[in-house]
Amino acid sequence: MPKLQVVQNPNGDDLEFEGELIIDEQGHDIGFVQIWKTDNGSYILKQNRSSRPGVRTIQRVDVFRSPELVVDALGHSPGAKRIANELGVSRKTRID
Repeated sequence: MPKLQVVQNPNGDDLEFEGELIIDEQGHDIGFVQIWKTDNGSYILKQNRSSRPGVRTIQRVDVFRSPELVVDALGHSPGAKRIANELGVSRKTRID
């Protein structure tokens, strides 16, 4: 059941909305990822990934209008593809 949510944003204003947490995952390739769906159909992505050689540090909170845009923001790593699957977004291209 949707309820009042407050997502702390380390880079700007905190976000307050009615909605629910739909994904709360972590993985070496994606870091810590939380995704909320708001009552108006937006998606809030919070991602924290620490720095390691060859990978830039990510600490972000972003708002998206569709699950496809969330998936695009996460990229193509195994963890990102797992989240895409949970959101019902295909990360496959059919070749005929």
